[in-house]
Amino acid sequence: MERMDLPWEKVAFFICEKCGKSIDKPKGGDDDLAGELKSHYRSELKEIDLHKKVRVMVSGCLNICEKGKQAAALFDKDKNESFAITFDPYEQREEILDLLRFRAGVKNP
Repeated sequence: MERMDLPWEKVAFFICEKCGKSIDKPKGGDDDLAGELKSHYRSELKEIDLHKKVRVMVSGCLNICEKGKQAAALFDKDKNESFAITFDPYEQREEILDLLRFRAGVKNP
């Protein structure tokens, strides 16, 4: 076994792949909601040059399912803190982006 340094500087954000399959999507919505959220957050973070500080990934089931909500887990490397959340992937999308910005060190997103 070899110990490796983590490839992200500050935050890892894991989006549950299973939750997105059970959430009602708007007409024309992506069937792969977790993948779509990952792409959205990665793109937004890259625009503000935080993509090396925050790593966004899709994960398997986090076992905190809540009907109509997206589950995710966040690991903050600097604070050695981790927690899971559920959120509305359509109405709270920007709120999650603000959380990622804040955890990456942006004080006023």
